[in-house]
Amino acid sequence: MMYGEGYRYAQQYSVSSGEIVGEIPVGIETNENTDMPYWPFFNNATYKEVWIGNVGKWLSVIAEVIKYK
Repeated sequence: MMYGEGYRYAQQYSVSSGEIVGEIPVGIETNENTDMPYWPFFNNATYKEVWIGNVGKWLSVIAEVIKYK
């Protein structure tokens, strides 16, 4: 679910900073009433808005884990 991992994912939406490697989507779009992720072909900011603060926290946790190995 992170931009920069894998390929053929929809472009994420961030207002002022453009594409950010390591961004995490805020929410996941679902197909009608099912509980399965769904990525439509059109740009829809509902599930493409991103938070980059979560990525920073995640990377700091990984850095701490690696430091103690």
